[in-house]
Amino acid sequence: MIREMTDYFNCENGHFQYCVLDEGHSIKDPKSLISKACHTICQHPNTHRILLSGTPIMNNLQELWAIFDWVTSGQVLGESKEFTQNYAKIIVAARDIDATDGMIRAGERANKQLQSLLKPYFLQRLKVDYLADLLPPKTELMLWTHLSDRQRSMYTEFTNAKEGLVRSILLGEKTSPLEAITFLKKLCGHPLLIEQPGDDLADALEQLDVDEILAPSKKLQILLDLVDKLRLDKHKTLIFSQSTRMLDIIQKVLSPIVRLARIDGSTQERDRQRLVDESNENDGAFDAFLLSTKAAGIGLTLTAADRVIFYDPSWTPAEDLQAVDRCYRK
Repeated sequence: MIREMTDYFNCENGHFQYCVLDEGHSIKDPKSLISKACHTICQHPNTHRILLSGTPIMNNLQELWAIFDWVTSGQVLGESKEFTQNYAKIIVAARDIDATDGMIRAGERANKQLQSLLKPYFLQRLKVDYLADLLPPKTELMLWTHLSDRQRSMYTEFTNAKEGLVRSILLGEKTSPLEAITFLKKLCGHPLLIEQPGDDLADALEQLDVDEILAPSKKLQILLDLVDKLRLDKHKTLIFSQSTRMLDIIQKVLSPIVRLARIDGSTQERDRQRLVDESNENDGAFDAFLLSTKAAGIGLTLTAADRVIFYDPSWTPAEDLQAVDRCYRK
């Protein structure tokens, strides 16, 4: 919508007095079309800017620059190259494992100077300080489980292979463990994520019955048992996963026993709002809501649910946890 507005809202047609970006971290990439459009709409020097975000600023300093460059009309941090030279490069170098004492001290000075520079433009509000009397207490429980026999066998084979990826990493032949971590992440979710790549998963789910899908994954077995107990106790549950393929597996297993709704990246905007409205307004519409963290973190307020299950928390960056928190606690 903002991109479509840029043709009209420019300096020739006047300017806004104020521009407020909700979910403002969406402009963290200065090269994105949405970021360029927001700069175009607010190019007049007299337009005041406010950016709201429930996502904490992470360690990516270029994203930090992009956000504050818009908020401060580019008058505080300078151009991107200037910011990189004066702050980002020095701070990042100080975090390197091989950084010298001098580099670390320089990084600390640059970091303190940057914080001091941004402080007048940054206001943080925490729910524990300002909404404690309005929000119910949130209880978090981490539930651990063993691997199934099939998962254990695949795990052992992967980690012990003499010519395998893990051995290459331990010997220093490969510097990044990301590929190995990705494999183990999938294995912890369900072996089918490894055995049935791409579109093959849909065919496999069609051919397998629920018991055959449940048997290889202890985590999925516990999820089914937990959701069924919550349903019997009249609780409404949100179930988050980073993987839409994992949501496919969960949906296949849960759909025979609970009333399900689902929102992921393929859900049309009109259907998203309809499902949300049905869930909030009709108490008996759904027992559980399947949600992908990427698609469900913005623009959803699901107030009917009082329980949340995060299927793969061990591998989840803080920004995804924030997305879940925004959706559930808004």
